[in-house]
Amino acid sequence: GANVAATVALNSNLGLSSMGVKLHGTGFVLSPLERKEYANNLKIIKPYLCGRDLVQERRVQFVIDLFGFGEEQVRRDFPDIYQHVLTHVKPERDSNARETYRRNWWVFGEPRGDIRPALAEIKRLVVTTRTAKHRIFVFEPSTTLFESEIILIATDDSFHLGVLSSRIHVVFALAAGGTLED
Repeated sequence: GANVAATVALNSNLGLSSMGVKLHGTGFVLSPLERKEYANNLKIIKPYLCGRDLVQERRVQFVIDLFGFGEEQVRRDFPDIYQHVLTHVKPERDSNARETYRRNWWVFGEPRGDIRPALAEIKRLVVTTRTAKHRIFVFEPSTTLFESEIILIATDDSFHLGVLSSRIHVVFALAAGGTLED
């Protein structure tokens, strides 16, 4: 068979994929009821999906996304959100071993700023889970934030979804990557 270990990344695809965000603070996640409490802040509250939501029953949850905002700007422009994050995220971050997580406690630990410009230009993107028994690719709205167990591919082209979902690519992805069994 083909030597999948010898494959190399295509330069044309650089910057088109990324893992989803890593919160490093459960206080960023909001239930639908909590989201209603902050209805005047919908600009920074976004739908949030985990890998399990793609392959099993989908839960409805939201996340506070303060990427691109400084601490003082959050305090001034979103005082109720600031208080929520101060109360529910900062205590957890204060005990984190990584200094940058402690210092930037109001922003996700890994906000994935490198992929955000590509996502801003499209209405939907292709996503897949990092760890699942079966490799599936689906379109999701680009306004959704995804947890790090999901791989984001910044394309809204159905052709690319078809290629990624093709038997040839799925066999290659399973051969080149790991499975839950190994």
